[in-house]
Amino acid sequence: NSGNMELQSLYAELISEVNPLEGLAIRQRLFEIRPSTLYGIMLGNMAVRLSQQTDDSARREALMEIAGDAFKKAYELNPADEWGRNTYAEHLRRIGRGEEAVRLLESSSGSLWRFYLRDGQYEKAIEVLEKLHAENPDDYEVLQGLILAYQGQGDREKMKDYLGRILQKAATSQEELWVLQRYLDAGLADLIRDRMASFEERYPDEPSILLLKGWHEMNSGNLEEALRLTNRFLENNTQHSGAWRL
Repeated sequence: NSGNMELQSLYAELISEVNPLEGLAIRQRLFEIRPSTLYGIMLGNMAVRLSQQTDDSARREALMEIAGDAFKKAYELNPADEWGRNTYAEHLRRIGRGEEAVRLLESSSGSLWRFYLRDGQYEKAIEVLEKLHAENPDDYEVLQGLILAYQGQGDREKMKDYLGRILQKAATSQEELWVLQRYLDAGLADLIRDRMASFEERYPDEPSILLLKGWHEMNSGNLEEALRLTNRFLENNTQHSGAWRL
């Protein structure tokens, strides 16, 4: 029954930590019993993870074959499923079959620009994104994509342009933080000094602004102030790796 299969699925993940082959065998059996996009992707993900944990080249190759077969079948079970299609395309990209991945995603502009972005093909990503932006200037994710693509190209002027547009549309604290972070990435902190102060007033309980301010101070050469702000952030966020790196 479905409840039993869910328990077996959970057990497969747990046992794979101590007995990888047993966990993988359970995943394979579950996918055979219930062929679905979900179970196919879970099998593929486990096989990829296990391949990264072995130094045996033959075993690694076999595991990647299992992963590829699982991702392909998961996609073929429901070609219209975006998750299955994107997962299979990402696997193809990872193993150097990017042209096949592009053909798979050509019918979905939203998936295609993300693929190009992950693959570092910023010019192609921008080409798709600019067309989508022309069709719908208010699409928030497309604006984010354009900012990241131009960041990848190192085009600060284009980043500045699109950051100005998206900052007006940021509707939540997290969206606004994302935009402020990109301004700092581009070395445009002077343009948002007042906005950062405003953010701190509007969201006094949001600690991440301390980290952004600390980063800005460090880039400005004010190391003592950067350390003070970062330590304040770490008081309640001890596991934040980015703060420790700063």
